[in-house]
Formats: sequence, structure tokens, C-alpha cells
Amino acid sequence: MNKTRISILSTGSELREVFQETSPGTIFDSNRPMLMALLARHKVKLHDAGLCSDDPERLAMVLRAEAERSDLIITSGAAAGSETDHLAKAVRLAGRTTEHHRIALKPGKPLLAGAIGNTHYLGLPGNPVAAMVTALLFGRPLINALSGSSIAPLEGEWSVAAERIRHRIGRREFAPGRVVGLDAEGRRQIVKSGRGGSASLLPLVLADGLIDLTAQGADLDTGSPVRFHPFETLM
Repeated sequence: MNKTRISILSTGSELREVFQETSPGTIFDSNRPMLMALLARHKVKLHDAGLCSDDPERLAMVLRAEAERSDLIITSGAAAGSETDHLAKAVRLAGRTTEHHRIALKPGKPLLAGAIGNTHYLGLPGNPVAAMVTALLFGRPLINALSGSSIAPLEGEWSVAAERIRHRIGRREFAPGRVVGLDAEGRRQIVKSGRGGSASLLPLVLADGLIDLTAQGADLDTGSPVRFHPFETLM
């Protein structure tokens, strides 16, 4: 059976490769290396499509080229649906339309999905935590379906909040979490990892997995049960 071919592309005029120098207004591209490493655990054939600036015509050219070699194109960045985001326009220029999905999810509310010819397309947010969460929630099952593999539901395991975990009702949230010990019953004790939003890499680096907070649930008090997804079960 042939391996599913996946192209990974990062978009954003502000992005630089890790071996390049940065200047004010530029940042290193962390998403593409992260997604390449994450998806390498699957039995797929990965292609590093590099970086592309926020130029719809240039993006369309790159997307058309990647569609010729891939079964799935995954991009990160420029998925929020604002006037400064160019991917939806680029997909249209490449020959197909795509849909913006605003999901009741934190992080990762904006998502693009579509196709270019016979090639599937998935556009992830640009912030690193949001890109990782949406890759796991939406990219992983899509890749499994394209590869003919079974799609296991995200069940996680019941753990215990080792401190108060704040959460606003209305969106399901996946927050980086860290294991700080075990309780008397052998359940993992979990705290949120670090501070900062989905643009911050440090909480993700320090995390052992993702805390799963339902859209209907409010703040969790210390000692409350909480669903936790260790990274080893998500990859």
C-alpha cells in the first residue's frame, strides 16, 4: 500500500528559517518543524514545502505545485479570516474554493478546509499551540482516513487538578498541562503548563500533554477530576 503523501507549508511574510537571522517584525518558523516531527510518527511520506510569503498569487503557485505531488497539503498561518489573511484567496486562485470554519475551540477557533484538484487541503492557525491542537484534532483523523487506518477517538484519562484551573464557559479548551505527581489512588495530578496564550511556545515545551476542558464546564477547583491527554497517546 502506498504511503499517504503530505506536504507541510508555513505561510507568513514575517517568518524566517531557524538558520536565518531575525530582525524587528520577524520570527522563526516553529510550526513546520513541529508538524513535520509530529506527523513523522504516522506511516506517511512527508514533503517539506518550506516557507511562503503572504502573497496570494505566490501562494497559489506553491499550492498548485504541492497538489501535484501530494494527497494532502497542510498549511499553518493566515487562517483567521481577516483581510490580512491570504490563504483562502490563494486556494481559490489555485483552482478550488475553501471554507472557513469557526470552531467553538480554544485554541484553534479558525480553520480552513478544502481541496485543490484531487488533493485535500487543511489550513491550520499560525500560533504554535493552536497549530498543534488542530493538527491533532483534525489533521490526525484526516490522515488516518486517507491512509485507511482506524480512527481512534480522543478518550484521554481521568486525572486530578492539582490546583485551580480557570476556564470560561462557551468553548472546549485544550490547554498544555504538566504532571506534578500522583494522588493516593494513582491518578495523575495536573496543572496548567506555564503562562501565556497560544502564541507562547514555553508552555508547550514544558507540557506532558493536553488538559481537556469541556465547553459547558466552568473553573475547576483543586482536587476536581479533569480529562488529560498524555502526548504519547495523541501522537
